[in-house]
Amino acid sequence: MKQSNNWYLELLFGMRDMLPMSVAAATYGLAFGLLATQSGFNIFQTISMSALVFGGSSQLVAMEQLSIGLGAASAILAGSALNMRILLVTATPQAIGLDFAIIAIFVATLPGMWRGTKDVLPWLLASGIVLIWGALFPEYASWGLIGGAVIGAICAGLNNEH
Repeated sequence: MKQSNNWYLELLFGMRDMLPMSVAAATYGLAFGLLATQSGFNIFQTISMSALVFGGSSQLVAMEQLSIGLGAASAILAGSALNMRILLVTATPQAIGLDFAIIAIFVATLPGMWRGTKDVLPWLLASGIVLIWGALFPEYASWGLIGGAVIGAICAGLNNEH
């Protein structure tokens, strides 16, 4: 790599190259700040969350857990569970013994999505698809989750219209 004597020019090139990411990060930061304020977080809590939690979706999940009074342990657990997807994306799940982890994470998120008895039919339909797909095609169990989620969401949408 060629060394440049013009550090100022390289600084400008670096700033130019980082501009798209900076705009995205600033937009997220504004959205998070607004949500944190609406959730009753003070400036210290908001800045601390941004400084200590490096995953945007984890910040939102943790903030939700804290704002409804579930405490720090729940916020950490929810953020960690959410970020398990990164482990699954970057590793071959079966090779490290996590081939069932996708299903476990999905099941762990279900209680927060329950809205009452109107969800029974979509949940049963989605669960049935997941179970049947998993039994017929165990090596492709995650596709059963996707199919079950889509069919369950369609059923829930149709159920809400009536």
